[in-house]
Amino acid sequence: MEFESTTKTPSGVAGSYPFTFYLTIASSVMFFISLLVLSPVLPLYTLHVGSDEAGWGVAVTIQAWVAVVFRLLGGSIADRIGRRRVMLIGTLSILLGTVCFLLFQTYAWFLIGRFLQGVAIGLFTTAYKALIIDLGPADRRGEAIGFGNMAYGTASLVSPVVGEWLLNRHGYAATFLVALVFAFVAMVVVGFLPKTTHSATRRSVAGGAREVLSLRSTQVGIWGVMSVAAVFAAIYTFLPLLADVRSITGVGVAISIYAVFELLGQRIGGPLGARIGRRLVIAISLLMSAVGVLLFVTVDTMLVMFIGAALVGLFGAFHRVNLDTIVMEGAPADLRATAVGFEYAGLDTFVGIFNLSLGFVAVSSPYSVVYLLIAAIPAVTIPVMLALVPRRKTHGLQTE
Repeated sequence: MEFESTTKTPSGVAGSYPFTFYLTIASSVMFFISLLVLSPVLPLYTLHVGSDEAGWGVAVTIQAWVAVVFRLLGGSIADRIGRRRVMLIGTLSILLGTVCFLLFQTYAWFLIGRFLQGVAIGLFTTAYKALIIDLGPADRRGEAIGFGNMAYGTASLVSPVVGEWLLNRHGYAATFLVALVFAFVAMVVVGFLPKTTHSATRRSVAGGAREVLSLRSTQVGIWGVMSVAAVFAAIYTFLPLLADVRSITGVGVAISIYAVFELLGQRIGGPLGARIGRRLVIAISLLMSAVGVLLFVTVDTMLVMFIGAALVGLFGAFHRVNLDTIVMEGAPADLRATAVGFEYAGLDTFVGIFNLSLGFVAVSSPYSVVYLLIAAIPAVTIPVMLALVPRRKTHGLQTE
């Protein structure tokens, strides 16, 4: 099903982006900086408060599965009360989660902080993606989604490096304070965002969920994010621990390299999928993501780590932007947040499963085993995507 854009473009010019579109992206950049400045810090902080790799896997799983619940709730709520209100609650949640890290240095409070981060991710990112497609021009949806997804990569450019530097130079408290400031700025910016203009859905929550789940486009998104979860595990969950075990520095730089190539992939992946076919782009991207993850199996220098980060950043972004486009083009306008909520609930479910199981593997096995298992995930996803993504455009899916 195709839907009409609700964007009111300046001076009636079709296909242009309003200022509020960019303001929305700015709010997301601030939100993700507050989250990602802690990405090289929290795995080590888990050990600092007396836990181990399995404890870190549990913490990641708690965050991911809490996000699952709040993505599903937040998508439906955002379709009814507006994107901005849900995003405000999300920024408040991430602020409170960071306060838990700052004030209470115990593993129990660490888990509470991760719980609140899960609430924040589930609410904010789901409403944000729907607002981006609401504000973006109808004739440039793939590009608009790519622009919106670039907020994460933009935040990743310097946040991990700054987080690593702050930790080494000033300790955990200074790092948490910086994250707290950016969470507060994000909340302020969200306060200036617009309300969407499409009519609120008249469907029941259950009816909307059934309609969204029945769409082929939603099913593509739910299964396709398996590979996205694998890439996240390779970069954010285990890379700091792998580098620490092998005495390799530069993890923050590697994450920033990943972010640079992720930004590039988001910028060109949507238009590339529209030109040569989303099905083909997704298949190639999954294959190359597996190759990138495999490089980490033999990582013994910074150079190999940097090349692996570049590959999974670029091709992971190609994969994700085309998944997002398929999901949101296939959903009615008043169920966009619900649709993306199910897609990213799938992501967080897989993140939880992978990190919980791989965390226990990492306790008793070399990290090469962990990365071999991670590389298998995008490889297995290829035939699933070839089966689900149709060759031709149908029911709002823009594929080949």
